[in-house]
Amino acid sequence: MLDYDLEKIIKSRKSIRSYIEKPLSKKDKDLINSWIDEIDFDNSIFNKKFNVKLLEVGIDAKNLGTYGVIKGAQNFLCITAKKEEGVMESIGFNFEKIILNSTANDLGTVWLAGTFKREQFKNLLDVKEDEIFPIVCPIGYASEKRNLKNNFFRKIAKSDKRKDFNEILFKEDFNTPLDINKIEEYKFPLEMFRLAPSSANRQLWKIIYKDNCFHFYRIINSKNNDGLEIERLDIGIALCHFDLAIKEKNLSGEFVKIDFIKTNNDKNLKYIISYKIK
Repeated sequence: MLDYDLEKIIKSRKSIRSYIEKPLSKKDKDLINSWIDEIDFDNSIFNKKFNVKLLEVGIDAKNLGTYGVIKGAQNFLCITAKKEEGVMESIGFNFEKIILNSTANDLGTVWLAGTFKREQFKNLLDVKEDEIFPIVCPIGYASEKRNLKNNFFRKIAKSDKRKDFNEILFKEDFNTPLDINKIEEYKFPLEMFRLAPSSANRQLWKIIYKDNCFHFYRIINSKNNDGLEIERLDIGIALCHFDLAIKEKNLSGEFVKIDFIKTNNDKNLKYIISYKIK
């Protein structure tokens, strides 16, 4: 059971780029570290392990490379992992729970994948040769005064907008949109999925409802040039929302990987996982 209202937290959570210039309290640091310790890889639908370290950099934060995007943050959550298939989805799925917990406890956060200088942060971490360092997440107390860069990023990304269901939810094939009202019982989990944040708010995902299953796909982004495939992270975040909503409503079903799933020969789509209704 969650100790917060999932819909309220998902709808209220925003990317925070401006922070009060003070470090986290001991109470909040202990709380965050407890969330890190509670990541349950063994019982997660995405179980590739990764490391999360809470850094406190204090006034030195001004010298860390976030390209001026982040103001005032003195604590950062840094994620490292072995580079292997499925690890980005695992980071998105499992770390999003920490993001939502943070929001529920009045802590501001923002996912940073491209707008930070990895080498400067690596000096504060023990990043091994076979590891990737895909994510930094500032965490702290949001400043009431948003800076111009924060407003600029939100406007460019159209952060408050989401695709309509007729663009992401289909029946039987990718040519037939599914009326969300025809599957009333699953309207809430699908809405929580739809509301998930994504890199540049691109929402690179599609769902097909077929044979009493929801089949989830990610859209392959040809513009990736960093090798990280951030849309893998995004689909993990969205599926985290779906999973938490399923549990909140006590719906009966299970996540399964179906080997024979096809994508209509569409090379721009990658099958991820299915949810089978019981």
